[in-house]
Amino acid sequence: MLFVEGYVREIWQRGWDPRDQFYIPNLVSCPVPKRFRSSTELYVSITSEPCRTQRVAVRVHMERSKRKKDTVAVCVKGMDFQADISVRLVEWLEAQYLFGVSTVTMYKYTVSKQVQRVLDHFEQQGKLVQIPLTLPGHSPNLPLVRSEYIARNRQQKRRHELIPYNDCLYRHISTHRYILILDIDELIVPLQHDDYADLLATIESGLPSEHISSLSFSNVFKFPAKIADTSRPAHMYMLRNAMRSRKTSDHRTYGKSMTNTATVATVFNHFALHRLTPNVSGTMYVPERLGIKLHYKSTCPIEAHKECAELQDDTVRDHSIDRFADELERRVNRTLLKLNLME
Repeated sequence: MLFVEGYVREIWQRGWDPRDQFYIPNLVSCPVPKRFRSSTELYVSITSEPCRTQRVAVRVHMERSKRKKDTVAVCVKGMDFQADISVRLVEWLEAQYLFGVSTVTMYKYTVSKQVQRVLDHFEQQGKLVQIPLTLPGHSPNLPLVRSEYIARNRQQKRRHELIPYNDCLYRHISTHRYILILDIDELIVPLQHDDYADLLATIESGLPSEHISSLSFSNVFKFPAKIADTSRPAHMYMLRNAMRSRKTSDHRTYGKSMTNTATVATVFNHFALHRLTPNVSGTMYVPERLGIKLHYKSTCPIEAHKECAELQDDTVRDHSIDRFADELERRVNRTLLKLNLME
């Protein structure tokens, strides 16, 4: 047994909201002596008093480092869906794999039986990891009560989401070069490359990768189109929605980032929060000519209410995903047939 002093860091910026009425996640960092670093049976307990023995200890998950890390893993916050979104989810997942994502890690509150079948299918293929999730502290965990609580408590919801995001970061530190935190209505599309690996190679060619924290992609909204692309079948929701807002969101709002697992200590949903060393850069913004984030929203977000009329009414044809469309449709059809989800 060994006692070490931990360094506690809030996974939040008080400048955003200094109120103390919410649960705020913390990162507790503990130095591990060299003689323990190769151990496969390492347990940790936390105490507020020096050298006090605790009865409860948590086993440390020791992920074996890959000789060559995979490029990108996608992280998805707690899924809480009473409705059946299985077909939409298949299209979204197949798009991630088409762009070169090797693993999607999905945290799960409540999902329908059909959605569970989709998750199990991709997990059996070794492409997906599903992690059951509950709310911490005295937050409710009866499914329907929890769903209502999450919907009604936006500020606490945002803080709770930081737990799976940062858990996902640490799960992939040894296996992936980048993590990409996405919702299942978001898609980052490479515009000059066939996949994320080639896209990142171009971005990294101009600067040392050890200086990169987050690479942020600008957002464009795709609301339900009044006119669908009928050349695509009804189950291809993303492909049929061929229109986008003409306006690209300000690069500081609604963007999502690929975050370097080798240079950061904590992540927020849009970018890296705490960097490991002073020479690591802040968030870098990827030129729109290289990649864009498509955001398939059913309604205009409340934060953008002043712009909603413009965003919803001033639209243009979106060609960003056209060159991937045939292959994506082929993959989705194959999976839907295998799962008996094709209507």
